[in-house]
Amino acid sequence: MIDYGLSYPRSTKGAKLVGFLDSNQTGDIDMRKSMSGVSWQSAKHEETKIKISLGVRRGWSLRLQKLMVQDGCFVEWREMIADAARKGFAGGVAFQWNSHKILTEQLRQEWLEKVQQRRSMPRPTGNRRAPKTPEQRRKIAEAIAAKWLDREYRERVCSAINSYHGTSSGSKVPRKQRTPREPGAKREKKKSIQHRAVSLDDAHAKTAPVKRKKSATPYKDPMAGEKLEMITKIRAQRTALEIEKKEAIERARL
Repeated sequence: MIDYGLSYPRSTKGAKLVGFLDSNQTGDIDMRKSMSGVSWQSAKHEETKIKISLGVRRGWSLRLQKLMVQDGCFVEWREMIADAARKGFAGGVAFQWNSHKILTEQLRQEWLEKVQQRRSMPRPTGNRRAPKTPEQRRKIAEAIAAKWLDREYRERVCSAINSYHGTSSGSKVPRKQRTPREPGAKREKKKSIQHRAVSLDDAHAKTAPVKRKKSATPYKDPMAGEKLEMITKIRAQRTALEIEKKEAIERARL
């Protein structure tokens, strides 16, 4: 706190005495009457105000001087650090004021040269990866087979395929049922080549599909049960989604 030269220190005994006298004087009726007629705009009061203003101005001027000294010291300290950083250690290279820009430009030029050199080099043809040995291929195949045995992984893969393609893996398209022939109806015999009319459509006629011979032992899929469960789950999910869509449409209409 700034001392303006206006404080009058007293001892504790003196302060108690002054407070006692003040309280007694203000309690006296005659004293209060005499004080009520005093004009506070006296010459002594104006002198006190002038002294206070002078003290305040003196305090602010001292504070301003301190701040100016601090700013000057800070600027000088900053310049000393910059000069020391520019000169470096003993025997080092002294930098310029724009050394950062110069070094940045040098690094940029080096990078551009490396890029141009990389572009000018001939690129290797063919596959970049080294060919795998039969042992490596066997290990990879075993790892894939072991991973595929995991049911959770298999379900994730199948669900991803279903969400991407819109159909479940392993689902078959139902065949069209053949119309039953009447017992009395006979097959129409094919016309011979001589009776056929030669035309452009006959040239591009479709050939009859070749029937495959059925093997004695039919193929049984070991994962047929799991695939069936997966298909039923997917169908249930689709039906639930359809029901939700219909309910949402009905709510929107209402």
